[in-house]
Amino acid sequence: MPVFFIAHRYDVCVKRRLRIALGILTLSSLALLIATIVVWDLSWGETAEGDFRCGGLWHAALEPGVLHLNNKPQRSLEEKKIAGERRSLTQALDREPYGTPAYRTALAESRVFDAAAERRMAAIPLVERSISISKVMGGFALLPALWCGRGLFRKRRDFAGQIKGRFAIVLVVWFALCATIVVFWGRSNRPHYDELIYNKRAFADRSSAGVALRSLQGRVILICSKRTWDDQGVFDKETADAERSTPNGLSVYSDRYQTGPWKASFRRRLAFDFGWSSGRIPAQWGGSGTTSSAVVSVPHWFLLLLLTTPVAWTLRRRIRRARRIRAGLCGKCGYDLRESPLRCPECGTLARQEAVT
Repeated sequence: MPVFFIAHRYDVCVKRRLRIALGILTLSSLALLIATIVVWDLSWGETAEGDFRCGGLWHAALEPGVLHLNNKPQRSLEEKKIAGERRSLTQALDREPYGTPAYRTALAESRVFDAAAERRMAAIPLVERSISISKVMGGFALLPALWCGRGLFRKRRDFAGQIKGRFAIVLVVWFALCATIVVFWGRSNRPHYDELIYNKRAFADRSSAGVALRSLQGRVILICSKRTWDDQGVFDKETADAERSTPNGLSVYSDRYQTGPWKASFRRRLAFDFGWSSGRIPAQWGGSGTTSSAVVSVPHWFLLLLLTTPVAWTLRRRIRRARRIRAGLCGKCGYDLRESPLRCPECGTLARQEAVT
């Protein structure tokens, strides 16, 4: 009997340690995943280069979505060493008269040294590697995904029981919105910008108002503007030019942001921004008039966080309420209902109301 008890305790301890180790590995992988996402997003805005020592001297270049590695600095360092060692042989050849025995000896030593230098350089072949940052992200995301999938599988009955009715419709809409934001987030880093524009031009008042929702450089930008012209002729000309690109009403526009190198600072693409301005239109900008505009900018990940937080909180509350009801407790406050199964004496919630909510 003691042997079986010890074996059982040993088995429990081993499982507990394995669970703790897997939890630590999952948290580490999650931290690396977040760091990789930051590096991936940084790669679309800035090109960083540098040398580092890891098994030798290596050069790293961060380009859009790719990390390039090569050992050119290591080869350059070896070439400098060889050039320094060859300097004494070159000086000996220059110092000795041509054709003398000393000159022939120095020439033979120089040829032997050149052959040895070629072997030394051949021992350090050129190595170039291109690592896709998205693949590294996928590798780091595997363990957290398995850990979350394990938890979801263990609670599959609780989740399946809550995905029904209006909440199921909310989940479908939430998933569609999150997928759309992720797609536009990726497009904004390529570099593309997508814009949804609504324009309303009032010809009687010589005014133009518009609302634009733009996805650009990892941010979602909401722009509200209004412009009024004093001169009817200038208003007609500006309206005719604007109708070609953004007609009156709702329109969608998508294009590349620029054709040159994609340079946008990491801070600019992830910062929150708000601005408002109003005043007179300068004459060099198309005639006299008034203009006002307001700009609100938030990153894509913040929108995902705003969408996910209430859904996750609601799902957690519904699952906790269902578990309490199955255990014979009040779904609202968790009070034991064995003595009063019809109404909770703590908060006054009816049992039928708990089942409905």
